[in-house]
Amino acid sequence: MGLSRYVPASLRPRAHQASRTLRRAAGAVPRSPAQGRASAERVLDRRIVPDEQRRALLLRAFEARARLATGSARDQASITRQALGLGRRLTRLGHPAAAVRVYTAGEAALREPSQRLLLTVQRTALELRRGEVPADLWERLADLLALADRHLDAGDTDTAGTRLQEAYNLAFHRTLHFEDRMSPLAADPDAFLAPLRASAAHRAVETLTPRERPTATSGAGRPHRLLVTTFMNWNFLGGILDDYRATPGVEVRTLDLQQIPDGPWRAQPVDLVKDRLRQTRSGPPLEPPAEVREAFDWADTVFVEWGHRALSWVSMLPEVSARVVVRVHSYEAFTPMPLHTDWAGVDDVVFVSPHIRALVEAAVPGIHAVRRHTIVNRNLLDTFARPKLPGAEHVLGLIGWNNVTKDPAWALDVLEALHRHDDRYRLRLLGNEFDRTNVTGASAAYRATLMRRIEAFGPAVERPGFTDDVPEALRGIGVILSTSRREGTHEGLAQGAASGALPVVRNWPYVARWGGPASLYPQSWVVETPDAAAARILDLAGSGRLGSASSDAAEWVRTQYDWSVVRPRLDEVLLGPR
Repeated sequence: MGLSRYVPASLRPRAHQASRTLRRAAGAVPRSPAQGRASAERVLDRRIVPDEQRRALLLRAFEARARLATGSARDQASITRQALGLGRRLTRLGHPAAAVRVYTAGEAALREPSQRLLLTVQRTALELRRGEVPADLWERLADLLALADRHLDAGDTDTAGTRLQEAYNLAFHRTLHFEDRMSPLAADPDAFLAPLRASAAHRAVETLTPRERPTATSGAGRPHRLLVTTFMNWNFLGGILDDYRATPGVEVRTLDLQQIPDGPWRAQPVDLVKDRLRQTRSGPPLEPPAEVREAFDWADTVFVEWGHRALSWVSMLPEVSARVVVRVHSYEAFTPMPLHTDWAGVDDVVFVSPHIRALVEAAVPGIHAVRRHTIVNRNLLDTFARPKLPGAEHVLGLIGWNNVTKDPAWALDVLEALHRHDDRYRLRLLGNEFDRTNVTGASAAYRATLMRRIEAFGPAVERPGFTDDVPEALRGIGVILSTSRREGTHEGLAQGAASGALPVVRNWPYVARWGGPASLYPQSWVVETPDAAAARILDLAGSGRLGSASSDAAEWVRTQYDWSVVRPRLDEVLLGPR
């Protein structure tokens, strides 16, 4: 491995033993350098890294190598390569703590700030993924932003964009905003965004780009042309597309930006930031393939679903005469995409809830240049009005529970509070099991604790799994819970209320400051604690008012949020002139 001459004398016997193990495991003498490297890598993956003692020796050898590093450019570059390679290998093989040690040792050895930051980005991202907030996170974020500013000042928008995106990756990491802690953006946008706003590169991408948009062509005598575009996620669009395709006088096309040919127009996050910086420096415009350009030229209205990649991408397109309407749900508000969108290229933005709108308005300066609307998602709520099954009044329901944001542990707290008074109550968790893949350390720890609690409740907690027939499943549920830490609208809550289940809604803590569920639903539905949730249920059941309260909630939600009520408002935005 080229490290033996850097190993301290006290460790050399063990290092030689490890070297012999490598040679024995490698077998035949390699016939080429490439074959030799491949053989050594197999031994590392199969014999060295999985073994605790050998892995510890490997780490100590690298740390010794890093401590004895010289300041020569060649030696510094070697340290960087070795740290990146070894750190990624350890991460891939399931040893993130060891990878953090490697990156930390490499950072201490490197003299050149930009080279050291290559390891810093890997180390801090890995710590965040493990569910830990690095003690030096904000200092390193400032380093990345300062480097982005220097490259931008030198006219290197590509490198500036790379460094700026790395800063966004850290500042908006899911551990900070979507896992087991309050999002610092939602808690205090000004304080959270202050380091970004101090950066010239970030201020550049937030600045609206002056432009003259061409006059829209007349649609007289032909159908209104609606182009619907997104990046991969069509979850909330299926019914809407069907409805508009069936509407006389409307012609619909769709465009998934993930499916367009690869090229300089890619909608990858780092490319979007680079393109945005080039745009602010009067660089060449973002020009898509001819067939994509034709679709935008064809359209009278472009409906961009999700305020994420597609939003930033479409906002930079030149010469768009169509009306550009974007819809923002909840997730996107906690990403950097709305911040580096060129809002000069957008006409209208639709928010699915007032509290998400309030948060984005506080965080994103450019949004104030755009007409803003609040229109909830499509829901055919009349289909949920079905008779309840016997015993449903003692069944609590939670629709969708397989992530930390839904916080199903809070539902267990409610059940526990109810059982202190009446052990007939059960909790039914509808939907897929708690996710095991692509989770952070915090999410994995949450799941482990949750599953232990569920097992302890025995038959009082039911997990029937995913169902395609939610209206039928709701017949057996008499109380619909919303236990989330953050929501946009919570479709399952609206559907449950429409079915005649009593709605009991936690005051979603991550967005409570911005209005929370009370910005969408009656205040009487909202509670602060599990004990208050249990008290609402027991009080209405004990007084004989459970049935009437549930009926009133069903009537209210259907008259407010059924698609028959909501669609005319969306029609006005999508089908009107620019």
